[in-house]
Amino acid sequence: MSPIKIEPQNHPASFRDPSGYIFESEGVLYRNINAICADDYNFLLSSGLAQTLFANYSLVPHDEVEFIQQNNSNSYKVIQPQRLPLISYPYEWCFGQLKDAALLTLNVLKVALDHGMILKDASAFNVQFRNGGNPIFIDTLSFTIYKEGQTWAGYKQFCEHFLAPLSLGSFLGVEYLSLWKSSLDGVSLPMASQLLPWYTNLLPSTFMHIHLHSKTVEFYSSKRKPQTEKEGKISKRNLVAMVDQLSSFVTGLNINKKTKTQWQDYDKETHYSEKSRNNKATLVKELVAQVAPRAVWDIGANDGFFSRLIADERRHVLSLDIDPLAVEKNYGYVKEINSNVYPLIFALTNPTPSIGWANKEREKLTNRSKPDLIMALALIHHIVITHNVPFIEVAKYFSSIAEWLIIEFVPADDDKILSLPNTAGKRTYNRENFDRGLLHYYKLIADHKIEGSDRRLLLLRKTV
Repeated sequence: MSPIKIEPQNHPASFRDPSGYIFESEGVLYRNINAICADDYNFLLSSGLAQTLFANYSLVPHDEVEFIQQNNSNSYKVIQPQRLPLISYPYEWCFGQLKDAALLTLNVLKVALDHGMILKDASAFNVQFRNGGNPIFIDTLSFTIYKEGQTWAGYKQFCEHFLAPLSLGSFLGVEYLSLWKSSLDGVSLPMASQLLPWYTNLLPSTFMHIHLHSKTVEFYSSKRKPQTEKEGKISKRNLVAMVDQLSSFVTGLNINKKTKTQWQDYDKETHYSEKSRNNKATLVKELVAQVAPRAVWDIGANDGFFSRLIADERRHVLSLDIDPLAVEKNYGYVKEINSNVYPLIFALTNPTPSIGWANKEREKLTNRSKPDLIMALALIHHIVITHNVPFIEVAKYFSSIAEWLIIEFVPADDDKILSLPNTAGKRTYNRENFDRGLLHYYKLIADHKIEGSDRRLLLLRKTV
C-alpha cells in the first residue's frame, strides 16, 4: 500500500495530551501517536491487552496506516480508529449511561492491570457508545505501563467525573446530574460532600471516596504540598481490590426513587386511542421509508418508542428529550433490544452550546451530528405555546439542521392544547400560522390525518 499523504486538521478537543492527538484528513479520522508514547503503545499491542479489549468491544479498534505527515518530527505512528456514528458528552447522558460508562472505565482499568498496564486518567470523555446501549472506551493513548507500587493517577478524576454526580443522582435526584454542565471537570468533591445528605458520612463508600477524599484534596490544596512518593504507594493487589470496591459502589448506586419529573410517565398517559396510535406508527414508518435517511433526530422523543420503531442496522437515531427520567427509560429499552438508537438529554429551547477552550473543545450537537431527517412528533405546540417561539423560528432552526422534516400538528381545540397556559403563543396557534411559518422554509410533500383524531402528520422538504 502506498503511504497516505496526510494534511491534518487537528480536532479542537484534542490538544491537551502530549502523547498524541486526533485529526482529520479528507473526512477520515486519524490519531497521531507521538514518540513519547511509543513504548506504551507497543506494549499495549504486545501484551495482548489491545486484542483482549477489541474482542469484548471495550476499546474502539484501529488500523495502523503508513503516512506522510509534514511538520511533525515527534510523530511515531498514525492509526485510523473505527469512526463512531456519534460523539456525545457526559452532560447529555442519563444516570444509567453515566453509570455504565463508569463501570466500563473500571473494567478496562482492571483488564489493563492484568496485562501490566494502567490507565493514566479516568475522563468520562474517554467513553462513547457504539450504539445506544453499548459503551466503548475510545482513548488508545490512555494506557501506560504499570510500575509496581504506583497509585492510580485517575482516581480523583474518576470520583469527580463519575462517583460525585452518580452519588448526587442516587441520594438527592437526577436533576443534580446537570451540575456536569457547569464544569468540564465534573463535580468537585468539596461541592459533592456539601450537597450529599449527612447520613452518607455513615456509609463506608461515600465516606471514603467522597467525604474523606474531599478533605484530603482540601488539605493538600491548602498546604500547597503534593503527596510524597512514599505516601502514594499501593501494592497491585490492593489497587485491584480498590477497583473491585469502586465497581461494587457504582453498581449499588441507583436513581433516587423519590425523583419525579414532568414527562417521566408520558407513555402511560392516554393521548391516543389504540387505533390512532397504531395508525400514527404506520404513517411514521411509511414517511421515513419514503425519505430513506441514514441519520435521524427524534426531538421530544420521550421514552423513544418511535425512535426504536424506525432504527435499523443502516440507520441510527438520536432520541432526544429534555426529561432525564424519560431518557433513562428509553436507555433501558435500547439496552434490552440492542437498538441503533442514541438516547440523549437535550433541551430544544436551551441546547448546550460549544464549550471548553476557545468555545471549541466540546462542540454543540449540531456540529457533531448531521441528520438527514428531523422528527418532531407532538412537540411543536409545546415550543410555540409554552415557550413562545414563533412557527417560523422553529422552521428556520429545523431547516438549518436537516433537509427533511416529519412533524405532527395538534389542532388548537385538542384537549392537550386547551390544557396549556394562555400565552401569546397560544393566541396565535392555528393551522394557518403553522403553514405560513413552515412553508417559508419547506415544501409540503405529504399531509396525513391520524385515524381517530384530528391530528395531522406532515412530511416536508427544505427549499431554502
